[in-house]
Amino acid sequence: MGTILTREESARGSDPGRLKAPYEAGAWLPAPLIAGAIAFGLAMLAQLLGQEPRAIFFGDSRHYLESCRQLVVLIRTACSGLAAGGGPPLSVGGSFADYLMADGPILPLMPAAYFALIGKLPTPLDWPVFAVLQSFLHGLGAMLLCVLMQKVTQSRKWALVAGLAWAAYPAAIVGSSRFLTETPTVLFLLAMVWFASRLGDNCDPARPWGRGRLARIAAGKGIVLGAWDGIILLFKPALMPAFVAVNALALGYPPGWRARALVVATVLCGGIAVILPWAFFSKAMTGSMYLTPQRAPVYNVATGCDIESDGWGTSPDPPLTALLADSPGVIPPVVASWQTHPAELLNLTLRKVYRLWGEPWNDFSASVLGVPAKVQAWWHILLWVLAVPGILATLAAAPLRLMPEERGRAADFICWASVLVILGHFAYVSVEANSRYGFTAMPFVVLLAVYGLFVAARLPAQRRASLSLIVAGAALAAASGSAVASGLAALTGDLRSGLLAQEATECLLLVGIGLMAVRYLDKLVPSSRRKMMGGLAVMAIAIGIFAVSLAYCLDGRQAREWSCTLSAGESACREIDLRGRALGAGQHASLAAVLIDGDAACRDAVINVNGHRLPEHPELLLRLRPAHYSLFNLMRMFATRFGKQVDEIRQWRVGLVPVSWLNMSGSNIFRVSPASGSSLTVYGDYVDSWAPRRRMPAFDYFSGGLFNSSPGAFDGRILNPVGLSNGSSVSWLESNGARGSNDLSPVRGRQTGQYRIFLMLAAGADHQVFPGGGGVPPASGPGKMPASPGAGRQKLRKNLTARDFDPVLSKTGVPGGELRISRAILRASSRSFCEVKVPPAALSSSYVRVTVSGFLRATSSPATVSVLPLVGGGGSFDDATVLPSTPPFLKAGAEWERFEISDVVPSGYLPAGIRSVYVALFPGPWEEVREYGCDRRCGDAVFKGLKLELEPLSRPVLDGGPLLIY
Repeated sequence: MGTILTREESARGSDPGRLKAPYEAGAWLPAPLIAGAIAFGLAMLAQLLGQEPRAIFFGDSRHYLESCRQLVVLIRTACSGLAAGGGPPLSVGGSFADYLMADGPILPLMPAAYFALIGKLPTPLDWPVFAVLQSFLHGLGAMLLCVLMQKVTQSRKWALVAGLAWAAYPAAIVGSSRFLTETPTVLFLLAMVWFASRLGDNCDPARPWGRGRLARIAAGKGIVLGAWDGIILLFKPALMPAFVAVNALALGYPPGWRARALVVATVLCGGIAVILPWAFFSKAMTGSMYLTPQRAPVYNVATGCDIESDGWGTSPDPPLTALLADSPGVIPPVVASWQTHPAELLNLTLRKVYRLWGEPWNDFSASVLGVPAKVQAWWHILLWVLAVPGILATLAAAPLRLMPEERGRAADFICWASVLVILGHFAYVSVEANSRYGFTAMPFVVLLAVYGLFVAARLPAQRRASLSLIVAGAALAAASGSAVASGLAALTGDLRSGLLAQEATECLLLVGIGLMAVRYLDKLVPSSRRKMMGGLAVMAIAIGIFAVSLAYCLDGRQAREWSCTLSAGESACREIDLRGRALGAGQHASLAAVLIDGDAACRDAVINVNGHRLPEHPELLLRLRPAHYSLFNLMRMFATRFGKQVDEIRQWRVGLVPVSWLNMSGSNIFRVSPASGSSLTVYGDYVDSWAPRRRMPAFDYFSGGLFNSSPGAFDGRILNPVGLSNGSSVSWLESNGARGSNDLSPVRGRQTGQYRIFLMLAAGADHQVFPGGGGVPPASGPGKMPASPGAGRQKLRKNLTARDFDPVLSKTGVPGGELRISRAILRASSRSFCEVKVPPAALSSSYVRVTVSGFLRATSSPATVSVLPLVGGGGSFDDATVLPSTPPFLKAGAEWERFEISDVVPSGYLPAGIRSVYVALFPGPWEEVREYGCDRRCGDAVFKGLKLELEPLSRPVLDGGPLLIY
């Protein structure tokens, strides 16, 4: 294949001193500025429109905000040595070292310099400043990507395509709305590749860099490159393999060993100049010298190596994570895990590759500028599919063929550096891999994707091969989805058959893609040596994809589940035989319960046990486990970002059963049916002929990473193995009293296996009583529920009027009148809540039902407002606990409408018991207004008849004694 350069292009490229690309016809605007401006505008527009839940300080971002505050205090104290006028005394607290050692100095310092200049401590209400900063960094990243692409293609048009592709990439816009290190890391990685590519500029083997002006220029470039390396090390220490590989690749450009030694020395000097102050700071603050921030590296590695939690970080820490986290360094937990469970850890490591890049970064599956989450997912996949021809073109040395010598070498370096940066992100498979960690590789995926299109455009013979690769890659991505595996399993009724069929389909597609890739290389590569290297690379990529898909096939966690939606007259039934399997000698069941894994409609489900109907509907299991009740706080944080309540996300529900209803030496039949006139969904597991042990979602662990990585499932429970074989029970679907076949769901296909309807027994001796005063003795006879000692206690009621709130909230000025909340009223009031003190002797039962009710209406147009109930142990309002069932907002219309918020709180959850109940009013979604203040969407509404009720309850506490699951 001959070169496609024209005679004029060759002449222009012959002078190594000329670095600028020729201006193309019509390219009169600078492409980087256009891309940067559009990127900044899109990011700011997304944040100002507020279509996505505002989360700039969600999760780790709040930690960075506090580090920023600490730095503001330090800067102002160092500059003036005086306190702020009228403000609190400024001093560096004892937590300063902890925050800065975890977060590093650079990201918190960016906004801290501004706030120190204006003399203000930042709060979440200052979110627009952080939004502008992150959007500006996103714009700079788009500009720099555009510059790199222009150097690769010598075309402003293609450079603008790359810049705009990154500017509009939805995950990049999501990243700009988080105060996290990902967006600046993208900028610094691109800058590192740019400065590394500059080492090849003006390289002439006939003019060595031993001395003179060229040596000084090379030294300056090396120092700047080293400084960028040091900045990246302070941002993302895990990416050290990436920038080490890029720097090593850059050493191939300077001519001669003296020039390379000069580059190595200057790069080290630049890096040391950045790292050394941090090392001295860490020594002064902690007594030990560290070269990088210490964001709990041992804990993160321990989490990633925990096969029991499947590599997800959970709250609380699983036992294996806690054990591995006690290691003195990073290496011991890795070695221990690989020594004890090599096959399981290899399987987990391979599946983490998909967690990095299988989905775009979008924590809450929200639409971005009107683009729905599913479209974003395919957008993300398309970028990876388009990057395949770009990677192959890099392997085939296409940049050297399409460009003059010096420019071709620079383009070749940038493409290879992009591949190395992507490969460097595989370091994250050692920790809790997620799409946020894989995000910083995506600008280089965009660069390679656009370069693949550029090659196809410049070489007409490659267009058909490129199109074939793109179509085959999209087909492979579609065939790899979990829905495909579930569909194939439904055809046969066996999980393993479906997974094997999916694996066979993927293998056929991989073979086809491999053949297409070889054909692509055959047309592009002139030398047989390059063809062989390209063929080996294609084989390695294919084997890697095959290994990842095979890991899912052998594990099958993502496709074990199916659902059954029950309508009127249908019941999900499970028969459990307790013969010879119940309890040990000298023990009896002191409590029994039915566990159901279902959707929110299960709160109204009807449960029958051996022909007896439970008089109460199922309750969330965590409400009966005070020791784990705090998980509701974590669940609520994630649920509200999806516009959900805690009751609407996937959890275990429990129905208490009198032990006398059970046949402890025979079969027991459990039926779950929807309430009259409604439907409910119960989940189940496929039969798996290779893995007879069942896995069931854990009771007491919640993973925010898993919750965000399973869009639509709303399930953050890790899977625990339990020793239940396929023959331990029989499940069937019952319709109008008639028993069906082994197809357990009316949806298309055959869902076989068992329903997630379990029997839980609490074993103990005759005298055992559950802690917290909630012990329940066995029922006295068949069909009788245990007595509830607190049922007869009197409720505490209090009418909430304007006297209890700030006078500004009074609509009429009459103390007993209506209450009004709006944006202006909230700003004018000193507090938007009231506090009701609870006498210690008033609530001596194990549980309390807290109910807030009343009426509301909008003053003019329909609006969204919030009523926020909280319980506390005598502390402040900010330390109180939000009721889990609190809705994100209430809708107020033109007419008076009644609302009620009710929840059951275990008294033992708070060490001092419930001493205060707060009721707060907000003119919009309470979590957003409470965190970020009011905006133009805030409503204006009036409340009347507000009432607080506290009802003592006595229920069993399921934290004590051994729990047996059948």
